[in-house]
Amino acid sequence: MRSLRVAPVAWLAALAVASAAEPEAQRILDAAGVKGGLIVHLGCGDGKLTAALRASNSFLVHGLDADAKNVEAARKHIQSLGLCGQVSVERWTGQRLPYADNLVNLLVCESVSATGGERVSESEVLRVLAPGGVALSLNPKSQIPNAKSVKPWP
Repeated sequence: MRSLRVAPVAWLAALAVASAAEPEAQRILDAAGVKGGLIVHLGCGDGKLTAALRASNSFLVHGLDADAKNVEAARKHIQSLGLCGQVSVERWTGQRLPYADNLVNLLVCESVSATGGERVSESEVLRVLAPGGVALSLNPKSQIPNAKSVKPWP
């Protein structure tokens, strides 16, 4: 009987942590003005914000991080929320983003250190952004978007 009591407690704890990232995710989505599509979270860390960025069924979220431990923690968090498939995370180090041209609707860049110290060039960001797609850079301390780029329509 004890295991039945522990499971709901663990689930509620995961839900509370996820809820803490939701206002931050909503600020990002509001700043971007994106209503759906593929969101890429570059430097996803523990995955809490990555998971919260999937604010509705209109979004598919992919997190990238250079640190294998961050990727493992993010995957565990996403799994605890039952979001596998809708939200995924993988290890990535490099300058070329692993996406086809014109695919990404929102690219959220958390920090340069999360990419292994490499900066992704503006031309690379524009390559993967869909027309009308948005790239946001977050302030490392406040997590508030401090730079926004929009790919123009051709």
